[in-house]
Amino acid sequence: MWNSKKINKFRALNQINLVLNKRKMKKAFIYSISAFIFAFLAVNISLFASDYKALLGSWSYEAPQTPYPEYSKGQLILSEKEGKLHGQMKIGENARDLLNVKFENNVLSFGTYLEGEYISIKLNVKDTSFIGSASYTDGSVELKGKKDK
Repeated sequence: MWNSKKINKFRALNQINLVLNKRKMKKAFIYSISAFIFAFLAVNISLFASDYKALLGSWSYEAPQTPYPEYSKGQLILSEKEGKLHGQMKIGENARDLLNVKFENNVLSFGTYLEGEYISIKLNVKDTSFIGSASYTDGSVELKGKKDK
């Protein structure tokens, strides 16, 4: 039969269990939060690790489908200024600055002006080559190229 001693002992054991369970829950919560933070940092570090330094240098490109033959071949010259990616598009003897240059998830994107029109360019970079497109008001043109040695 249950007497007051047994009931008090039972209550004390329950309280101890509650305290221990709370501690376990706190530890589990802390471990979960720590794992989440670690995973978040790992993902963000890998995103920031889209290191553009491998892009620096000269790249030759072709746009065989362009309606303007003078723009069908040229060079992209990528450089770093003040810790940021910059570049120029060289077509024949003319060089134009690249605007809004970004490199994220192996996609190099930028814009430039040709004959007064803004051209938006996105290139999927893989190792030492790329494929992508240049978009303008009349449509888009496929680009492909490779890094010069």
